[in-house]
Amino acid sequence: IRFERDFWMEAEQCYAQALDGDKKQVPAVTSNAGHALWCGIASPEHGAALTGRLMELDMYTGWGIRTLSSKYPTYNPMSYHNGSVWPHDNSLIVQGFARYGQREEAAEVVGALIEAGRRFPNAQLPELWCGFQRDLRFSSRPADYLVSCIPQAWSAGMVFLCLRALLGMQPDLNTQRLLLDPALPAWLDRVDVRDMRLFDSRVTFRVRRSQRGDRIAGGRGRVARAAATA
Repeated sequence: IRFERDFWMEAEQCYAQALDGDKKQVPAVTSNAGHALWCGIASPEHGAALTGRLMELDMYTGWGIRTLSSKYPTYNPMSYHNGSVWPHDNSLIVQGFARYGQREEAAEVVGALIEAGRRFPNAQLPELWCGFQRDLRFSSRPADYLVSCIPQAWSAGMVFLCLRALLGMQPDLNTQRLLLDPALPAWLDRVDVRDMRLFDSRVTFRVRRSQRGDRIAGGRGRVARAAATA
């Protein structure tokens, strides 16, 4: 399709940030490319390649995915848009990873965001933080972006999209049920969802991690495993 033809950069295995006035690609590798996964416009083969590209060290900090590759000339980890990490931006990428079947990468980024959040006051996620690389040799924390808003609504809201990605949540309009395809990571033993609005009712259910496949309990017939409908 036209989007693939105009924006895909084969050498970078990524979609271009933009087209200039002459319709030439702006060859920056950015987190915005991950939004193509979230909205589903990327082809399956490019979706898998893009996932790998965004998880390379010039993009993935260990605290989340940067807005701009550290290899690009205008990269600045303390810049608002040119190298920082935005939680809400990352949640869109996480959902995109899950949509294209890259569940392990989705879980890794969610884990990084949670680890980052634990290190901010009251475990509140700010608007953004600096894009310095995480150093696992020390008990470090993300570097503050000093004028970042905290609390920030779209950062707090990212947990819901990340949860949807981990649980594979999809409402089924025809059956009025919630379909789940959970893939809980090793650091998450269970998820309890209570009194969630589902169409004209509310549901409570639990997903527990198991070596034989994640188990779903509760829901009173309104929550089902997606694979069972295949």
